[in-house]
Parts: sequence; structure tokens; C-alpha cells
Amino acid sequence: MASVLALCFLLVVAVLQCSVIDAATDYCKICKESYGHVGCANPGFGPDCGHNPLTLKLLKEHRRALMAEINSWRDNVANGSYGLPNAVRMPVVSWDVELEYLAIKHTKGCVAETKKCRQTSRFWIPGQINYVFTGNGVPKRMLVIKQALKEWHSQRNRVTKELIAQYADDWPKGSSEGFRSDHNRSGCSCWMRAFCMGGSRKESCAFYLYFLFGYVRAMVYIKTGTSPGSQCSRKRIRVL
Repeated sequence: MASVLALCFLLVVAVLQCSVIDAATDYCKICKESYGHVGCANPGFGPDCGHNPLTLKLLKEHRRALMAEINSWRDNVANGSYGLPNAVRMPVVSWDVELEYLAIKHTKGCVAETKKCRQTSRFWIPGQINYVFTGNGVPKRMLVIKQALKEWHSQRNRVTKELIAQYADDWPKGSSEGFRSDHNRSGCSCWMRAFCMGGSRKESCAFYLYFLFGYVRAMVYIKTGTSPGSQCSRKRIRVL
């Protein structure tokens, strides 16, 4: 059977306000001394994509289910689970436009892992997590993505306070304070976008899910407290 390459990007990031892609942003000028920038790729699909690649958007019900799943874990963390103290100003999950754009640019290369820079004017050195699923036929997207979320969430068992304490306070720009504050969560609103890439043949599939998450520059980090969310803004957040 012909194999099909499918790439899925799930991006979870913390932001202070609704993000807008700055049309004037030249990603090719960012991280010039490294392996290049994700956003500096040529238009169109890369040579590893095979025949007839396409981009598959998640439907509204998929997005709502993803947000509900992640926010249920957020609630556990905010309430002091996993050996962490209670949190205030704990973010909830929504969607980010700029990282959606970078996700599309990356998936069009049809390569799951990359050393390319993902930094933007708002995000310091976003982290990345990869998940691979293979099997015959094409499974439902939600089943694959929920399994990837489960695997991602299980990584909390490998993160300890001792590990977090190893991060220097000045690398990058106080990021260790963000790690210590809430176990890789920050800010008062969160945004998420997921995209999939796939071919037209469906005899067998390999799904590569890529998680990207980061911190906004000059962000006020989550602090510990007795009432989760007590210091969050009361402004309503529109759910897409």
C-alpha cells in the first residue's frame, strides 16, 4: 500500500490580548544566525510532501473538544494537583492567528521535526513536542489528536521542581520564573490552533503531531494563591 504522510500542528500559547499577524513582519530577519525561521519558508509545499498534499482544518466541534480537554487539565493544575500550589490568573485556552500562520508554513514542508527558529515578536523560544501515529486507513482526526494530547499531558510526570530550578533566571529573559510559576503555563488568556496535512491516498496513514507553546514577552506570570483565577480579567473571551 502507498503510505500517506500527514502532519498535524497543535499550538498552545499564552497571550495577553487577541493576536493579529503583522503583515510587515519579516521572519527571515529573525534568528538569522541559526537554522533559519519557520516563517521564512518558500510558498507552496515542500519536496517531502508527495503527491496532492492538502491542508485540513479542524471543525468547530473539534476545536471545542480540544479546548475542553486541555482546560480540564488546566483546572487540575490551578487547583493544586500534581504537587503544585494553587494558582491565580490561570489561563484558559482559545486560538492564536500568528501561530496558525507559522503552523501552515511549517506543515507545508511536510517534516515533523525541525531545528528552525519559531521565535516571534511576542514569543520567546517556543517549545515543541512531537507525536507520531501510524496505522491502516484514516482514523478520525479527533481520536488521533486526543491521544496525542494524552501523551503530551503525561509528560508532567517527568517534570519536577528540581528540574525547573535548573533553569537560569536570565535564560531566556527570566523564563525560569515562568516555569516555576505554573508548570509551563502563563498569562490570563491562552490561544490554540491545530492544522493537519495529508495526501490524497488513504490506504495507510502516518500522523505527525507537533505541539508548540511559548511565553509572551513582558507577560505577567501566574502566581500562587488560594483562589484559582481570582486575579483574572473579567472580560469575556469569545470561543471560536
